[in-house]
Amino acid sequence: MHDNCDNNKLLVDLLKKGTNEHVECLEIGNGVNTSIWTKFDNQAKRVCEKLKAHPKFQTDEINVMGFSQGGLIARSIAQNCDIKGKVRNLMTIGSPNMGTTAPPMCANIMNGSKGKLTLDTFVKSIGCTAAKWIINTLVYYDFFQDNISPAGYWRDVDNLESYVNKASFLPLMNNEVVHPDNVKFRDRMINLNTFTAISWDSDSVIYPRESQHFDQLTSLDGKLFHFHKDNHYHYGLEIDQEQEDLNNNPDSKLREGEKKLIKKYSHPYNEPEEIRGPRKLVPLEETSWYKSDNLGLKTLNDNDRFIRLHMPGDHDKFSMDEAKEMFVPVLNL
Repeated sequence: MHDNCDNNKLLVDLLKKGTNEHVECLEIGNGVNTSIWTKFDNQAKRVCEKLKAHPKFQTDEINVMGFSQGGLIARSIAQNCDIKGKVRNLMTIGSPNMGTTAPPMCANIMNGSKGKLTLDTFVKSIGCTAAKWIINTLVYYDFFQDNISPAGYWRDVDNLESYVNKASFLPLMNNEVVHPDNVKFRDRMINLNTFTAISWDSDSVIYPRESQHFDQLTSLDGKLFHFHKDNHYHYGLEIDQEQEDLNNNPDSKLREGEKKLIKKYSHPYNEPEEIRGPRKLVPLEETSWYKSDNLGLKTLNDNDRFIRLHMPGDHDKFSMDEAKEMFVPVLNL
């Protein structure tokens, strides 16, 4: 899933050759237009129904990957789509896994830029700040949640109460709130063979770009959302036998040859840019959401099955060589 499927034929062919499996790009509606102007939860449901009806995917296991917001749809398939079998390997590339809180193309301005402040960047900063204020004011109204897809994963870190209560997609998908499928979402993530999250280190669309790896941005007063029993899900479950077997299975973990092949992508290409103002970036492992294992990422990480990789360049920019070296080895696990 990556804008229009017509633009992905080379990648599909590469993945077919690299995995020796059937590979297909799934598209709904009118490509980019549908991806923007259709409620995000409805997009995920439509892709799920298309996948369930596809004869080529009526099998015990499938791999799912998605680019940008398509990665959130890929996660929805893994967590919430009742396919015949199960998702084996899940991959998100450049996806706002912990939401976004700046208009597209404003990420570099919001992150801050090194060097001298020019008139151009000053004007853009004013424009981006104004656009952000307008979006934050309107985004959680039902009309925008129902008609503009990014509203479903817009994360206003200064108004997280509205985010967790009114954003129509991401708080549920991340198990940040209590809902009927908390256990299912976590169990399906834990029972993945691998979950790979890949970030673009010069991303100018997602803010903060570290959201691609589930890192979080604090509010202006330097605070994170505090998860407690009244507003988040405590799993409190025993590890089932299937999960225990998977955790103890050496074949489910990255082997030395695979580690060597993707080693070049395991470290950031750029030093993190300083965030303007009092906001701070908090690494995933330092958040209470991760420590409480709401989505199962801690379990995956502890068992070498949560893989975080980096790509140079901007949003949606990659070469076929990078795809061959990075995507194929993980999908073959």
